[in-house]
Amino acid sequence: MPQVAPCNIWVSCAGAAVQQQPQQQQPQVVLVVPSTEHWLLEVLGGSCAERIANSRKRQPRKRGGGDGGGSDANGGGLCFEPLVSAYPEATPEQLEQMWRSATVVSAAPNVLIRAARAYARIGSGWKSAAAEPKCAPLPFRAFAQDPVALALQGGLFRCSKQDEDGHGEAGGGGGGGGRGGGKGGRDAEAEVDAEAQGKERRRRDRALQRAGKAEDKDEEPENRGRQIKQKERKKGKDSGREGVAPVKRGAAGAAAAAPAFVPAVHDLSLLEPLSPCLTGMSGLLAADFLVRPDPDHVLEDLREVAQLVNTASRTAAGSGSGAGAGAGAGAAAGLAAGAGRLLVDELALAKHLRGEHERWKQYRQLFSECGEECVRQLSAFYAQDIEVLGVGQ
Repeated sequence: MPQVAPCNIWVSCAGAAVQQQPQQQQPQVVLVVPSTEHWLLEVLGGSCAERIANSRKRQPRKRGGGDGGGSDANGGGLCFEPLVSAYPEATPEQLEQMWRSATVVSAAPNVLIRAARAYARIGSGWKSAAAEPKCAPLPFRAFAQDPVALALQGGLFRCSKQDEDGHGEAGGGGGGGGRGGGKGGRDAEAEVDAEAQGKERRRRDRALQRAGKAEDKDEEPENRGRQIKQKERKKGKDSGREGVAPVKRGAAGAAAAAPAFVPAVHDLSLLEPLSPCLTGMSGLLAADFLVRPDPDHVLEDLREVAQLVNTASRTAAGSGSGAGAGAGAGAAAGLAAGAGRLLVDELALAKHLRGEHERWKQYRQLFSECGEECVRQLSAFYAQDIEVLGVGQ
């Protein structure tokens, strides 16, 4: 299945060098963040822009001093910037060198669990089946036969709760069973605020409509009749002008013009295979470490990633300072010059894992009820991930 959303690729930047031009040094870490695994970015350092903004909020300037010098809010830990903004003019050769010199990290969940989680998350973001019977999610057995059909159902019948507000999500996904976003999408508080604003807009629209009807009732019948005839004549002229239909105005018109496909695209991004983002032109795996996101292994794997990255930076610093250094050692020295430590935010991880054990039990229950046929069908859908990433057992 082709990628419906671009791969979210982030490159590391040492905390002290956030304000510098990132193009002047090679990143230590390249982080490939799938739409379903946004937590990976948060747990390994987060966005540099958000770290700067948060540090300024939490640490006001001291009187008579500067803005805190080069120290950052995370004790020298790495943060991340989007690849496209950090290296907007990078050539294919430079990107290849970056992939060779940096530690490329991603998360690859078991494809069966990932499919069940996407099924639960997509349905949880839809309007209730009681209010919209067409928005009752497909049974899991039907979903296993064709996962894309679930996203198409939501797009066709405008099932997403975001459609009520006339807008969809701006990319990014969330982990842990919610529809909120990580760094690339709405978080839970922002989503609640958006829904509240949408309700307030609809309430005002209804009030204006009621006020307009009340004014019509207060008018004399003759005046109201003349106004209706004038409106009908004007409508006829507008509709006959070069075959152009009259333009709807107000909240209803805005909703009609809203991009209804956007929530469906987001839903599709939760379903698409991960291997296209993690393989090179040769089709071989282009990642150094794949984190297992299940609750039993994720902390162990993240600590191993941090140790791998920090050991590599110390080794690069040692090799770059030796005599007779060549081009490779020079690149290592350039990397080590702005090196920072990769730290695991275990508090953020604990927040992500809250309730994960129970949710994984629910995912397994879906397969217990569906049987081996569902396993076979979803394994066929994610055959490339199983072959390349080895995450199908």
